Amino acid sequence: NTFKKEEAEKWKKKSFLKFLGTTNIEAKPLSGLVGSPIDLLTIDAEGMDLEVLQSYDWKYYPKVIVIEGDESKPFLVDKGYRLHTTCGASNIFVRDIDNL
Repeated sequence: NTFKKEEAEKWKKKSFLKFLGTTNIEAKPLSGLVGSPIDLLTIDAEGMDLEVLQSYDWKYYPKVIVIEGDESKPFLVDKGYRLHTTCGASNIFVRDIDNL
């Protein structure tokens, strides 16, 4: 599953997978879904993780963010997070309060 056409085209070429088709879905920004402080935010948006982070209004800063891939790292560092550890494909970022 993916939201990006380029990513889907890459996976369609895999001989061990069968393409089942496409489905249109409504996507909403993260900013409209979070209305109170949160401790843990985990994002797995199949290639659109950075776009999900950018859709957040940052009114509340989660204590911990779990996200796949490295493309979001500069964005999160700019928001005051540091990479704490990795677990498989997931990166775990914590809010670096001492350096704000």
